[in-house]
Amino acid sequence: MTTTTFDFGDGPVPARRHRNPDGTEGGWVADTATVSKTVQVSPDARVFGAAQVCHMAIVCDHAHVSDRADVWGQAYVGGFACVYGDARVGGLARVSDHARVWGHAAISGQAQVYGHAEVRGEAKIYDGANVFGEAQVYGVTRVFGEARVRGFAQVFGQTEVYGQAQVYGQSKIYGQARIYDCTIVRGTSQISDVSLHTGIYHGIHCGHSPNVITFNGNTAIVVEDQVIIGEQHKTLREWDQNPPANWDQLRPIVVLMLPKPPPTEGVHYLDQVLEQ
Repeated sequence: MTTTTFDFGDGPVPARRHRNPDGTEGGWVADTATVSKTVQVSPDARVFGAAQVCHMAIVCDHAHVSDRADVWGQAYVGGFACVYGDARVGGLARVSDHARVWGHAAISGQAQVYGHAEVRGEAKIYDGANVFGEAQVYGVTRVFGEARVRGFAQVFGQTEVYGQAQVYGQSKIYGQARIYDCTIVRGTSQISDVSLHTGIYHGIHCGHSPNVITFNGNTAIVVEDQVIIGEQHKTLREWDQNPPANWDQLRPIVVLMLPKPPPTEGVHYLDQVLEQ
């Protein structure tokens, strides 16, 4: 009996054409891979290595699922997308265009990864979150809720982005940062080891040791309850009791929670850093 082979890129290996549920001939599947009869595989799509595609998943267009990747549920992998390594894509999740999902990354719920986005490491994208454009999400990051990561943004470390938060431009979110609620982080912002919520942050750089925030060429330094903006050095209470004369013209742009663990006494939050 003649063994049918196909070259998936590393030389010919035993393989067969998948038979789709509607009876049409599907794409090539290596004998070492597992594809359920209920799965749809387009003629130009490929499943190889020890990959598994099951339930009512769809692998279409020129998409590749390989290595030990697992695609399940009603997940969709299309375009020129690649899912490989030990990555998992399931539920109603979609990975499309030129996106890549690999390592131990997991995409689930109704999440979408598309454009030229890349999700890797142990990152998890779920609920209705979207990662797209040239964005990169990696480390043990969690992006969920209705959050959006796009543009050239990079989110990594042990970061969480959730709620209706948006991260885009060339922003970098890392460390143990938490970006949530309706927060927008954009431009060249760099956020680490802090929590931001309900604000618009453009060109912000903030982190710890000490807690330094820069914006529009100005610098604010947070040391315990002391806030230094430019040459002015006041406590949060002093800022509140003696506001600038043009207070009504100033726009709050930052809401910042200091890194965990917070101090047991004193002020735990920087309520407002004001653009001058």
